[in-house]
Amino acid sequence: ARDECGSLREQCNILEEKLSFTEASLEQEKKS
Repeated sequence: ARDECGSLREQCNILEEKLSFTEASLEQEKKS
């Protein structure tokens, strides 16, 4: 169970990185 939790946390971190990257891209599009 602990390993499952660890991989889920890792996936969550990856998703958060993708989300913040997407938000940054949207902000740049608004400025241009």
